[in-house]
Amino acid sequence: MKVIFNPAANNYQLGKERTKFMEKISQLSQDFELVETQEPGQARTMAKEIALEKKHDIVVSAGGDGTAHNIIMGFFDSGIPITDFPKMAVLPAGTSNDFCKTIGVPLDLDEAIEVINGENISQTNTILCQGDDQPFHHNINLGQVGLLSAVSYGASVEREKPFFPFNIPPFSLLSRGPRRYTLIAIKYILWKYSNIKTKMIIDNQEEREFDLTLFGFGVGKEMAHYPFCPHAELYGDTFAIALGINISKLNKLRLIGQLKKGNYKNIELLEGKKVILELEEAISGDADGECFAIKATKFTFELQKKMIKVIVP
Repeated sequence: MKVIFNPAANNYQLGKERTKFMEKISQLSQDFELVETQEPGQARTMAKEIALEKKHDIVVSAGGDGTAHNIIMGFFDSGIPITDFPKMAVLPAGTSNDFCKTIGVPLDLDEAIEVINGENISQTNTILCQGDDQPFHHNINLGQVGLLSAVSYGASVEREKPFFPFNIPPFSLLSRGPRRYTLIAIKYILWKYSNIKTKMIIDNQEEREFDLTLFGFGVGKEMAHYPFCPHAELYGDTFAIALGINISKLNKLRLIGQLKKGNYKNIELLEGKKVILELEEAISGDADGECFAIKATKFTFELQKKMIKVIVP
């Protein structure tokens, strides 16, 4: 068993609690080796090497949703058959731990370790996504294009920057954890994002034209504590789509609270196996909070059935 440890997870709190974390994971039933990431995206390279070595049957993601995403991408980078991929296990060590919720892993660390020790395997779907001719990514939970991707990209770029001019309490406390995503969302709604003229085709049906506010896609329901795709199914024959069209700034601000309460007044909840988006303005796209496309004008998304082996309860 190999444990990939990301000390930057949960706004660097995981690294600060290293000793406590190591005491907890000593409960893993198998002997394990721990490797630590030193820079963003390094979990992907590590996972690729582990897959090619074929020495470890389980790779444990000790980090957030981005760490889990990068581990899966590393498996695909290896070029080995999907049937030979290591099994992935996930520990709730990130900010929001959305993938843990999607696959049913408890958010209590002791209970999550018990799940790993049980080694109950499930094969879950992914969504293959691409922007323009940039490399494909496999989305394992939930991703987005439009306002949500701009917010996610902003959160990643500004991860180490103080959100407020004075990085002292109470300002620093207000901008930690999931609250930071909410604050960045407000910033982008008010000053940094405008609706984009877009064409969309779902499953080769008739093309639609609209001014895109947000496009969420996923096999999981939630990202950063917001249930963007409440109708998502991890094992379904389609993936979930949340579509927001020409939403005003005022309603965008209201949308934050509405989604938190499960109110989808300004959102269309759709499904599809394959979706194509063509936008008049280039924008980023993200999968599981990780940027898979920078400044693209055409996006494709396609369901992939039973692509990864994951340890679940």
